[in-house]
Amino acid sequence: MKVPIASALLLWLVFSMAVRAQTAPAQPAPAAAQTEAPDRGDPWDGMLRAADDLKAVYAKKNTENMAEVDRLLKMKVCQINRINGLIDRTEEALDAWADAMAPYLKNWEEAELRRVQIGEKSLAVSEEDLKITQNLIDADKREHEDLLRRKADLENQEHTAGIISQIDSIIKDLQESETKLTTDQKKFDEVTQSVNNTKAVLAVRLIEIRKYKATVDEYRVDAHATYEEKRNAAQEICNGKRPGASPIPGKPGGKSGGMPD
Repeated sequence: MKVPIASALLLWLVFSMAVRAQTAPAQPAPAAAQTEAPDRGDPWDGMLRAADDLKAVYAKKNTENMAEVDRLLKMKVCQINRINGLIDRTEEALDAWADAMAPYLKNWEEAELRRVQIGEKSLAVSEEDLKITQNLIDADKREHEDLLRRKADLENQEHTAGIISQIDSIIKDLQESETKLTTDQKKFDEVTQSVNNTKAVLAVRLIEIRKYKATVDEYRVDAHATYEEKRNAAQEICNGKRPGASPIPGKPGGKSGGMPD
């Protein structure tokens, strides 16, 4: 579904602030060209800087050329050659910027995917550690309950010196058991938090990659669609100024409304 270019730009700007501001602005919002991506120290930042330079070129042409196109369209005079020339130069700048972004986006995606894979391996280790710790806690509880039963049994017997000595030994074992149980429970809680945090980070990265990879292409398609609408509007003006004239060759089927591809 085609989205108005200004609305698409707004969505893109919101997204880019959360990830990395990369795209050029859609007319009539040239402020996006002033957004600079922070240096992440990636080995391919040179690609990004080159793309940012082309983004600035596109932003300038888009703002200036589309303003002139809109001015010419408002005159309701056939000026198809001038309008097409302005749009051609704008689309060339758009494609140059989007094409320059492609290798950077590819490298960025591959690097993020490698980080995700490493994170998934770490997560698997943590989840296994979680199972081991849970087993230790279960064993600690069984041992603690067994000591309590033995202590209760001894306390119901005659308190001879030997029985008292055994009770004292069990009390000491109970104290050690409680300490071990507390330690293992603390470790379990810490590993659980680590697992949950890792899962959250992995999900965010995957969503970032998918959205970010699609955004430039979607913006490019929407921008070209908007430029095509302006071409069609200019052609309609020309057709309206030539009553009875033959249709200008354009789209398949001999329909007018667009210049040949």
